Amino acid sequence: MFNIHVLSTGESFFYAYDETVARKGADEVSSFLFYFVMVQLDPAVKELDIFCDSCGGQNKNWTLFRLVHYIVHHTKRLEKVKMNFPIRGHSYLECDRNMACVNQNKWVELPTDWIEEFEVARAKPSPFRVVEVDRQLVRKWTEYLDQRYFKKNPFKSRPVRELIALNKHPRMLQYRSTYHGHWDGHVINEPGSLPPSDGPKLPQGEFTLPEVAYQDALPIPYEKFKDLQQLKKFCGEEARTFYSQLPKMAPGEKSKKKDRKNRIEIVFPNVVKIQKAVQRKSL
Repeated sequence: MFNIHVLSTGESFFYAYDETVARKGADEVSSFLFYFVMVQLDPAVKELDIFCDSCGGQNKNWTLFRLVHYIVHHTKRLEKVKMNFPIRGHSYLECDRNMACVNQNKWVELPTDWIEEFEVARAKPSPFRVVEVDRQLVRKWTEYLDQRYFKKNPFKSRPVRELIALNKHPRMLQYRSTYHGHWDGHVINEPGSLPPSDGPKLPQGEFTLPEVAYQDALPIPYEKFKDLQQLKKFCGEEARTFYSQLPKMAPGEKSKKKDRKNRIEIVFPNVVKIQKAVQRKSL
């Protein structure tokens, strides 16, 4: 589940999907935010303030920073987007409170059961609106934005507390590390990377999209699949069929994160050995 809560109206949107549909990274968050702005946000809104936590893998990253600039300058849907990153432990975000509305004791066997539960979890000010995510919704935003912006972030993202994309700065993002200090700015694209104003234009309401991120169902780890086969005996027939047909990795196949670690050990074997020796010695 990925949640977007509209503070001005109290509306709350949940993007629901299981791990065979998509992962939990910057491309997914960018896809959901772009869909929200283009499809679900009130067309009269021209300035958007976003409050989110500082999770580097999902919210506070170079892909999201470039996306808000893209929304302002390429789609021209908004005139200003401001991202706010509250101090850890003092955020009190509405998205966290929304999860408290969900009945955690409900008997749930299938992803569709969770969707039904979220739809009835809240009545006021309005029920939760659940979007069932399919693979067409999740796009390769990182790869797409690499073609239009610098691939590497020119400033440190971790200290950033506020970030702004304004329509009057076509090549710049402004940011600051406090909520009351001065604003810094960085150029984030090459001259001419924006579409020319006198060039061919798409019809009103149309825009280009990146390629679909995942063409086929994503396999789950083999060990997780084995555990599910043991647990499914406590479920009904429909759920047992669902878990039996899940795509899975081959035995011994590792995730990309683990593969990356193995590659590091191959490229830098001596460094890894020294680090492991130091760790054992310190213990």
